[in-house]
Order: sequence, then structure tokens, then C-alpha cells
Amino acid sequence: METKVRTLAREILSGLQNAEDSQSIITWLAAARALCSQSGDDGGLHPLLSGNLVSHQDIPHQQLKEVYQQQHYHKLCCTILDKLSVEWVQKLAGSAFTDYVVAIFLTGPAADSLLALDHALQTHNRQGFKLHKTTSLLELFITKGRLFPVLWDQCQLLGFSVDEQTERQTSGTSGVWEELIQTLAALPTKMANILGRENSDTFLPQNYVPRFALYIMECLQKTHDLIMDFKDCSLEFISRLVGKFCRTGYADLLLDSLLPPLCAEVTKDYVWCRMCERVITGVPQLAMESVIVPVLTKIPWYGLVDKFLGDCVVHNHKVRFLLCTTLLFHRFFSKVLLLQNLIGYLASSHTRRQLYHEVFCNLLRVWGDASSLHHISSEQHLFLCHALMICISHVGLKEQQEWKDELIRLLLPGVQSHLGSTVAAVRTRGMLVAQVLTRTVDPKGQQIEFEMVRTEEVEELEKLQEVPSDPGMPKLEQHLERVRLREAQEEKSADSSEQQPPPGTDSDLDSDDDLVPYDMSNDKKVSKVKAPKYIRDCMEGLINTQEADKFEACLTAAESLIRSRPDGLPEISQEFTKILLHSTESCGIPEFAFYRLGAMTALAVQCPQLVAQYLTREFYERNYNVEQRLDMLKVLAAASLELSQPDKAAPDHGDERKSSTDVAPHNTQPETWREIVQRRIDSKTRRFGKGPSKPEAPATPNRFGNVAGEFFYPMMRFYDRGERAFDLLGDDSLVLQRLVYTLAIILKEAVHTPAAREMGKTLLEFTWSLRLHPDVSVRQAVLMATSMAVQVIPPHFLLTDLQTDMLETKAWLEGVFEHDVNVECKKLAAQGLGLLDSIVAKAKGKCTTDHISAAGQWLKYRGHLDNISNNLLIGAVNSENGEMNKVKNQLTGQYGAVPDVARQYKAQKVPWVVIGDENYGEGSSHEHAAVEPRHLGGRAIIRKSFAGIHETNLKKQGLLPLTFANPSDFDKIQPSDGISLLNLKDLKPGSTVTCEIKHADGTTEKIQLKHTMNEGQIEWFRARSALNRMKELQK
Repeated sequence: METKVRTLAREILSGLQNAEDSQSIITWLAAARALCSQSGDDGGLHPLLSGNLVSHQDIPHQQLKEVYQQQHYHKLCCTILDKLSVEWVQKLAGSAFTDYVVAIFLTGPAADSLLALDHALQTHNRQGFKLHKTTSLLELFITKGRLFPVLWDQCQLLGFSVDEQTERQTSGTSGVWEELIQTLAALPTKMANILGRENSDTFLPQNYVPRFALYIMECLQKTHDLIMDFKDCSLEFISRLVGKFCRTGYADLLLDSLLPPLCAEVTKDYVWCRMCERVITGVPQLAMESVIVPVLTKIPWYGLVDKFLGDCVVHNHKVRFLLCTTLLFHRFFSKVLLLQNLIGYLASSHTRRQLYHEVFCNLLRVWGDASSLHHISSEQHLFLCHALMICISHVGLKEQQEWKDELIRLLLPGVQSHLGSTVAAVRTRGMLVAQVLTRTVDPKGQQIEFEMVRTEEVEELEKLQEVPSDPGMPKLEQHLERVRLREAQEEKSADSSEQQPPPGTDSDLDSDDDLVPYDMSNDKKVSKVKAPKYIRDCMEGLINTQEADKFEACLTAAESLIRSRPDGLPEISQEFTKILLHSTESCGIPEFAFYRLGAMTALAVQCPQLVAQYLTREFYERNYNVEQRLDMLKVLAAASLELSQPDKAAPDHGDERKSSTDVAPHNTQPETWREIVQRRIDSKTRRFGKGPSKPEAPATPNRFGNVAGEFFYPMMRFYDRGERAFDLLGDDSLVLQRLVYTLAIILKEAVHTPAAREMGKTLLEFTWSLRLHPDVSVRQAVLMATSMAVQVIPPHFLLTDLQTDMLETKAWLEGVFEHDVNVECKKLAAQGLGLLDSIVAKAKGKCTTDHISAAGQWLKYRGHLDNISNNLLIGAVNSENGEMNKVKNQLTGQYGAVPDVARQYKAQKVPWVVIGDENYGEGSSHEHAAVEPRHLGGRAIIRKSFAGIHETNLKKQGLLPLTFANPSDFDKIQPSDGISLLNLKDLKPGSTVTCEIKHADGTTEKIQLKHTMNEGQIEWFRARSALNRMKELQK
């Protein structure tokens, strides 16, 4: 029979391919439609099959259709799609296209139709008639509900034996299923890529995926009906399809449509629970996380998780590793609902209670580990705290006695680690978790109590102590509605605004809310004790702490006295600072710390050197607590900031001509008509570019420049001296962090001072050993200090003396950006990299005399000229590779240092030139920068512009300083090009020099160069130096 059906199919395909007139095409399409129709649709086959194909009349009609559709329908669809053209469709007059072609695709096997359409889209992916028609057929296929048969056909196992069912699933898994799943999941993306802006709304993900979810739900409903009738079916295809959709990125769209009806069904029927468990846990391993995570995020109550997952976490080790390890320790989520569902699911059944206990203990171990606390991000730590609070909420009365000793043992190291953290938020979270856990597991024992600041984060953590209750079906359905919370809030606020009574109603007549309160912000507290008028009286009042009123009066008046009466202050400044530093808040004075810090800052501003010497000396002494050391740092930072600003008390010389006390002379004469007209013209005239409305601020000396070193260097003397009471590199990392921040602030305020360069270099050396500090706050401070040093140090100094340091710093910043677990550290590293790159880019185009003949650490190359020339151009940046002191030897093809390559050229008698950017030779005027290129064989320097003094030095040394006649010609010369300077014999003042460029590919081009030499300087060039010319004249 299959042979006869194959012959019949071949005749139909041949007839369709060879038919040229409209009648023949319709006849063959009608025969094909009859074979594609479902049983009972038309009652029999097309007359063509009984007339022209008499040999096939002995085949039963229904059996003929089944065999044809299973083996030949797909090829028929491909043939029709391949025939689609303007001429072929025009032959189908009227509704013939819809009656036959569309009917064939909508009545045959849905999976074969879909695959044929998908194959045609891949073949005809260019805009045209075939693509338009294929897209229209696919859109009809979807809108007519043909996706449901695609799914349902793969779920049915009716009429098959057990062996046939196994063979059907195995064959489907290996071939057709994978192709179908890929086609269904990738259809929105594929249509968007093919159609672009002409894409139909049907193929948009927000329309396609919810429609598809409805078909999945319909399949599950029919599957449930079959199971209730004790009939077999398969959900493996649905499970794989859900996994593919979620892994493709459509999890939210799919589950938002699937979960609401499923949550309603699983609470009513156990069969639905088994079906959901089979669908969710049966997804491929690669899609397991993509499905389970959004399910846990969207299910509104942990009691429903058991309905969807069952006990799969107990017997499926992949699901167990995902839920108990990956989601808790390798990932973190901002939504607390996922943790509530996950931990509540583990704790809600006796079969999973042991896993809940293991997860609880593992969370405590990771939370309390000191190394983990230093290396995890703040977001991950908050996630762990959320998980622990939820675990604590599920501890029952029985577990309080059984787990108490183990949980307390795991908790105590964590409490110690959290209390020693330098991050306030981490300390607060640790105190809260410890307090709640001890109160839960040992309610009758001694409790741990901490004083904590009530913040929104603390309140959020405390709310997690309550186990979520069953919301019930009405609330559950309301929660699962796809209505945005924001829209609901907007509607609620709009309704409330409409219900508010208008102002002026009877209810407001007797209210005193409209009365304006009296402004008492400037009122002063009446004190029985008079404020001191002299600094020494103020000091005596601060020493005597027994009289609270007098102490408060002296403290509040201290800063104003110091600033208004600085005479004689240097003699007592250190003693006064000592009194303020050791004073404590024993009298209950509001804003005690503010007044105390202000007075010490005023002392440091009025007597910066003496106070700075005292504070920096006492910082490393014993018998000071952490708060006092932090206050010292605050005073130094605040004083440096104030000293670096212009003195407010300095007279404003710009306004000396007009004092505020001067009285304008009164003009008793009446205005003339000219004055009146001119005044009216001036009032109606708009002037642009009038100039500054205020005189420029006068230049004042930087008061901080001379004392910056007193604030800076002594603070780094004994940082590595470890003592029991004070160890910066040990437990006192909080003070170390503030020390690094303070040094960075002092350096910033010293910018543009003579000491800034050495201070920045010293700060980089100081922070070098702290770059890998285990405390995240110290690492953040080091990153900020590094960025500050890069800003303050002059760019040319970074690229010369600190070249190696900057390369290592850049590599370190890149490592922090890629590997550090703290988000803030990554941000600071990115800022540092951007700052460093911008400074290098700013300096790259420059070539100062320090770049040409480096000083600093290169002073070891001194003595004979040949030895000095070893620092030639080592600080200049090569435009070819962006590196310093690394150029390509065009003779060997290898890269080397600039002096080495120049010596090799000189040995081979190959003259070379320097090509550069703007203002070549700016900076100091030392002549080595001009002597070294001539000594190593250089002939000319070609730049866009020169610094005047250096250009003269080049002329004296017999080098030819040339500039581009057209600055854009600079980009035409490449490092591998050969340069020929023509017509040098005819060199005259004001003439141009022709430069012939020979490119590496053999092509040549010419550009024009200019020079500024006079007759005498041209003679210097021909004699190879001014000294040689003088020697020639003496002969």
C-alpha cells in the first residue's frame, strides 16, 4: 500500500510542478486538499482520484489519507511554498488561493505545516513576494489556533502499545521534537530578524508567548481529562518546550500566563500537582535554573511550592544542588519572596526537614566566616542575612532544644567577625541576626542585646521573622493578576484625591492648622553663666568639668574666640588642643562633638604647624581610644581644606575703590535733556559681551602650601608598628581606612603646591602594600587615594619617573575591576582607570624636554655624552603601540628601547628623524634634549609646532627643525615609512622642503615642510652644529 501511496504522491507533485494553466493547478490542488483533510471532512476523495487515478481505487480512503499525511504531506507543503510567485498566484482567481492553498496548510498535520513554513522562511529570507505570502500563511496558522494541534499531537499516546509508546518518545526526542521545540521557541526572534520594522503584532513576544501559554494550558487540561479516564499520555514534550522558552528569555511572559490558572488547579486536585511536578522538574538540565528561579520568584506563598515541586529535592540531586547550594551561596536576588518560598518549601515537610537543617547550618558557617565577610559584596551579605532571618522564623519548639547548642556554636564566631567590621551596615546586620537567633533558640536564657540605629533595612529584616500565612484563594487570585502595582497605586491616589473635601468646609472652620507658627530658629538659650571673653578663661572653664553650665558656655564660645582673638595663640595652641582632645561628653551638651571639632579645627587653622605637629605625634601614642584618633584625622582633614581656600579675612582689593561706607555725592543740578535721553537709551539697550560683571578675585598666597608636609608625612611614620592596644595592620582597620582617606584629602588640598609631586609619589608608595588588604573599606580607601595621587601628580612626571609604577597601577586597577567581589571597589577601579587613561591621553601628544631627555631616576645616566644618551626619548609615547620606550627597528622588525634602536641605526649608517605632535620641546631648556638626537644619528625633527627655546637649541646642534605646511599631513606618515628630504642643497630662508614618503606597500607621496632658519642657522645645519661652523671660520 505504501508503494501505491508513494506513486500517487509523486503524480500529485509532478502535476503541481508541471501545471501551467489555472484549471490544472486548481485540479491538482483540489486533489491534494482532499488527501490532507481530516477524516469525515468531505466524505470522500476528489473525483480526480477516482477518474484519472483508477489504479488507486482499491485503497481505503481513510487509510490512504493517513499514510499520505504521515509520509508525503511535508513535501507537498514545501512544493507549494516553492511555487509561490506572482504569476502562479494570479492563476488562482477569486478565492481559489484561500480555498485550496490555505486549506491545505490549515487542515493537514500541524507540525509538518509549521516545519515547512519555517524552512521556507529560512530559504526566502529576503524581502519579496514569496516571503510576504509565507509570512501571511504563518500568521494565519497561528491566529487560527493551529499551534494547539502541534502540542497535542506530541502528547497523545492513544492507540499505541507500551513498546510503541517508548519507540515514539525515543524517536521524537532524537529528531522531530528538537526541531519543533527550536522552531516554536525561536519564532519571535526569527520573525523580528527577517521582517524588521514590518513585523506583525502576532509575532511580537508580548503577544505570541501569552497565546502559546494558553495552548499549553489547554493541553494540560486535556491531559488531565485523559488521566482521569485512565488513559496514557506524555508531558515530556511540554516540559522540554517550557524549558526552552524560559532559557530563551521568555520566562516572565510564559509563567505570568501559566501560573495563575495552575495555582488555582493544584489546590483542588492532586493529579494537577503531579502534572506540574512532571513539567517543571522534567526540563533539561541546562534549563533547570531558568525554570525554577522564576517559578520561586512568582509563586506568592511557599505552601504552593510543594504543589509544583513535590519531593523532587529529596531524590533529584540536581534539583537539590540548585536549591540548597547554587541559589543560596552562588547567587543573590533582590526579591525576598524567592528566599521565603525556597526555605519555606524545605521546612514545610518532615521529608525535607533535614535539608532545611543542613541549609541553616551552612548559612551560619558562611555568614560567620571572617574571610567570607571580607570578600563578599554588601548585596550578597544582605542576601545571607535575609536567608538567616527566614530560617530563624521556621524554627519550631522541638528544634529549639535539639539545635540550640549547634546554632549558638556557629553563631559566636560570626558575631565577633561582624562586630569587628568597618562597615556600619554589616555591623548592624550582624547584631540584629545574633540578637534574633539567640532570642529564638534560647528564649529563657541570657539574651544578647545591642544598641542599633533603626533604619529601613533593620525594619525589613525584622519583618522576616514572621512566617508568611496562607493568603487563601481570593487573595491568591488577586495577587496573581497581571495588573501592575504602580497602576493600582495611581488609581488609589486618584480616588483618594477625588474623595477629599474641598478646603473651606465646615470641618475646617474650627481648625488652627492654618495658623503660621512663630519662627524661633534664631532664639538663643538664656544661660546664667556668661560666655568667656578671653581664651585662657575658656581653657580654665573646659578643664573644670564639675560646673556643667560654665563648661557648656566655654565650649560653645571656644571656636569664635580662637578665630577672633588669635594674638598669643601659638603659645597655648598645643595645650588648648590637648584639653579639647581629652574632653568628654559628661555634661549632656547637645552637639558636643560639633563644637569640640570646630574648636580644634580653628586651632589647626590659626596655628597649623604647631597643632599639626601635636596631632601627628599623638596619633601613634598609647592611651587613646578609636574615637579620639578618628577625631585627630577629622581635624587634620578639615583644617587642610580650610587652609587651602582663599582667606576670607583678606581684603578685597577689587572693591577698594568703592567702600561700602562711602556716600554717593548728591547732585543738586537738574538733569539735562541729553542725560535723560542717554539714560533711556541705556535702559532699553541689550549689550552682549560686556565683560565680567565683577572684578576678578585677587590672588592670595596658599596658606596650606608651606605646612602641607607637617600634615602629611608624620602620619605615615609608625603605621606598621603593631602594638596590643593599637595595630593599624591588624584589628584597627577602621582607623587605617580613615587614615588613608585623610592622607588623600590632604594631598588633594595640596594640589599645585611645590610639595604636591613628592607627596603624591609618597602616598602611592604608602598604599602599595595595602592594595590587597582583606578589609573592603581599606581597599576602597586605597583606590580613592590612588585616583587622587594620579590627579595631583603632573602628567609628564607620571609618564617619566613613575612610568613603571603607572603600568603596574593600571594592571592592578584592571584586576580589581575584573575580579573584586565588592561592587563599590569595581566602580572606584573603573573611575581610576578612566582617570589614568585620560591623563595619559592628555600627555601622549606632548613631548617635553623631560620626555626627550628624562631626569629624575634617569640621572644615573650622567657623565659622558654617550652615557647620557641612554635616556633619549624614553618618556615619549609611541603612537604606533601607545607604549613608552618601545619602537620597532625597521631593519630587523623587532621592538626595542629607543636608545638601543637609535644606536643600531647609527651603526648601520641609517639616518633617522623624529615625527611628533604639538609644542615639541616645551618645559625646561636644558640642551641635552637637543644634543642626544644628534649624537645618536638623528638628522631632523618634524613636528606640528616647536617650543621656541628648544627649536633654537636644535638649530645650534645642526638638527633640522621642520614643521608641516599642512598639519593634516602628520597622519600620512607611518612608523614603517621611509623619509627622503629633497632639495636641501637649495635650502634658503623662507623656502620649503619637499618630503617624499615611501610607504611599506611601495607607494609614494610628497608633502611640503617649512622651516624658520636664517642664513647663519642654515650654515650651522650644513656644518652639523654651530661649534663646527665656528671652527670652520677660524680656519
